[in-house]
Amino acid sequence: PPRGPLHSILNSVSNLSKAESILATYTRIGCFLDNDTAGRNAYANLQRMLGDRLQDMSVHYAGYNGPRGG
Repeated sequence: PPRGPLHSILNSVSNLSKAESILATYTRIGCFLDNDTAGRNAYANLQRMLGDRLQDMSVHYAGYNGPRGG
């Protein structure tokens, strides 16, 4: 099995359904979604599916819409 961190990067919340089976295999997931309605709704859906394995990283850019600023 691979060692070290594995990363899946989705460039749109519309891609979440494509990644659900991949994310289900991860033991810890850092979630960097935009601080808008779509991002918050996507996070809530992921949290229902993945539980405590999901970590909301938006606290690191709370004053901005998303991790890239703006």
